[in-house]
Amino acid sequence: GRCVSIYHGVTIGAKNLPDTADILRGNKEKRHPTVESGCVICANAQILGKDTVIGENSIIGAMARVTRSVPPNSIVYN
Repeated sequence: GRCVSIYHGVTIGAKNLPDTADILRGNKEKRHPTVESGCVICANAQILGKDTVIGENSIIGAMARVTRSVPPNSIVYN
């Protein structure tokens, strides 16, 4: 999204790595979460999973681990 603030040490990634054969075949399946506009992701947070969506204007607190989608205008903290 637009106007997203991501602080240091944040991980935005896949829960599982694809099979090597899929990579060699050129499989371009989405592997990373979606972060919508206006979000703030604080230091050392982890957002994992290809189907995970961080809704607009949400705040992910420091050290939070997110593996499920978050509705818009939410605050998630550890």
